Amino acid sequence: MSYYDIVKEALDNAYSGEYQKAIELYEEAFKEQVELNDYANYAICLQAVKNYEKAETVLFEILEYSETSFVYQAIAINYSAMGQFVESIEYFKKAIELEPENTDARLSLSGLYEEFGEEELAKNEYENILAYEPDNFWACVNLGSYYEKNNDLDKSIDYLKRAIQIEPNEKMINYNLGVYYVRVKDFDMAKYYYLEEMKHPECYPYAYLNLALLYKDVYKDTEKSKKTYLEGIDRFGEVSELWYNLGCLYATEGDFEVAAKYIEKSIKIDDTLIEYSKNDKELDEFRKTNLYKDIVNI
Repeated sequence: MSYYDIVKEALDNAYSGEYQKAIELYEEAFKEQVELNDYANYAICLQAVKNYEKAETVLFEILEYSETSFVYQAIAINYSAMGQFVESIEYFKKAIELEPENTDARLSLSGLYEEFGEEELAKNEYENILAYEPDNFWACVNLGSYYEKNNDLDKSIDYLKRAIQIEPNEKMINYNLGVYYVRVKDFDMAKYYYLEEMKHPECYPYAYLNLALLYKDVYKDTEKSKKTYLEGIDRFGEVSELWYNLGCLYATEGDFEVAAKYIEKSIKIDDTLIEYSKNDKELDEFRKTNLYKDIVNI
């Protein structure tokens, strides 16, 4: 086989996740000749099998012949994998200096800044990313998170809405929008986004819980609240809070037999709810009954 046949087979193996086989093929090919692009792919395979020290050697050899943003970024990734974060930051910066529009390097750098608690530096990088790539989903999500932490919910909501326009099928974003709209007391928008989250095949279960609470506490519609809890239970029967809160709702209405059924089920899923139930104001009257005492074995 020629050099090009071997490196093509190596690349095919790498794409298939067979990194060790790819490494062996690259090393066989390099006995004949070495081309920088193939050598770089070899380094990436070494990283994939966590041979970071050898990958580092290869990458610095490449750097002697080709000082590119890609190589600096690969070195930065390698240092990060080895836990050498200061060096990783240094080389991500070098990658960005050579190629300011390298948004992948900027995203990784911002993640490291967050790890070190440098939230302002991270925010600046996310904004730089959007200057070059306005439809970068993660930059929008992370800016949404930044502004939420800094109590600017209007900006947080704006960035999350921008994110969901970029990736409409991403889970959790609609849920977070629902939570933030509750916090700014725009309950109709909160309801809308909880319902949007519930359409997702990997919906976050607490969308059902929060929407049920919204129906009960804001809209004073206990029937819709019960219906929402039951729909949540149908999808996420292992989530104890759905059973427990539904039981509490029946308890506040004085329907203690039905309340007992749901609360008992919640405790079977999570017995820490026994202690919680002893101080829950919604259960003040229910706790006086033998039904409750039987459940918690008093």
